Amino acid sequence: MTTILPGQPPPAAAEPSAGLEPTPAVVPPQPTPAPTLAPTFAQPTPPIAGRAHALVAIVAVLAVLLAAVATVGVFVTRGSVADLRTTVAVQQKALNKVSNQLTKAQTDLQALRTGLGQTRAGSIDTGAVAPKVLKSVFTVETPFTLGTAFAVQRSSVGGTILVTNYHVVSSQWSSGGRTVKLKQGSRTLSGKITTVRPSDDLASIEVVAELPLLPLTKVLPAVGAPVLVVGSPLGLGGTVTTGVVSALRKGAVQISAPISAGNSGGPVVDRTGRVLAVASAKIVSNNAEGLGFAIPMSTVCAVLLRC
Repeated sequence: MTTILPGQPPPAAAEPSAGLEPTPAVVPPQPTPAPTLAPTFAQPTPPIAGRAHALVAIVAVLAVLLAAVATVGVFVTRGSVADLRTTVAVQQKALNKVSNQLTKAQTDLQALRTGLGQTRAGSIDTGAVAPKVLKSVFTVETPFTLGTAFAVQRSSVGGTILVTNYHVVSSQWSSGGRTVKLKQGSRTLSGKITTVRPSDDLASIEVVAELPLLPLTKVLPAVGAPVLVVGSPLGLGGTVTTGVVSALRKGAVQISAPISAGNSGGPVVDRTGRVLAVASAKIVSNNAEGLGFAIPMSTVCAVLLRC
């Protein structure tokens, strides 16, 4: 037996002899290395494949959700449009109704204005017109008669010219008298007869005082136009009556406003207070009423005044 020392290689094996079994080499026992402990981990799912599956699932869910939302949106949109159209149609119908009512209201308003204009044209606001006219109207007194006169112009010396009927002052004039008394309430003025036109039944009286003047119009009034008459019937100064223009006669305006003795020479005014004519006469009869006559201012301006 060959002794093998530690650290020496084993001797070469001898060639086996013919016919003999080779003797196996003796190998010393090798130390068994300590086992290496490697940590063991659970094998994760390959990341790319897992994410792909998750992404596909999410996309599928989103697709389903989007489809559902789109479907609901279509229905909601269609429903909203339909509701909106219905609302618009209802509102349009209501608007048309209001428009028709407004048109009718405007028509009624125009008719009302027309009627109001006709009413105003057919009446006089005596409460507004009479006080303005009364300031310029006086009772004329002579030793023989009573009548009325009204202020229309300034005289050449700064006084006032009044108009009346000739028949109011005819007796005084014919007797040579030229002065008359003009009264208005408690006020009394002295006047002088300056011009007479017997054929036209007109006369003028002048006073020193400056009196308020009445506006005049030479335009003939329309038949049916309202008139207001101020005078002193039977000496009752400041009397106001109203009526209409009944007709236009030759050289005269026929009026329905009541007049009496003492109204002669008084102004007949329109609804604005302009003098249209001079009250001059009435027909007295048991079979007639409201038949008064007045001299138009166009005649007064032509024969007595410069206006």
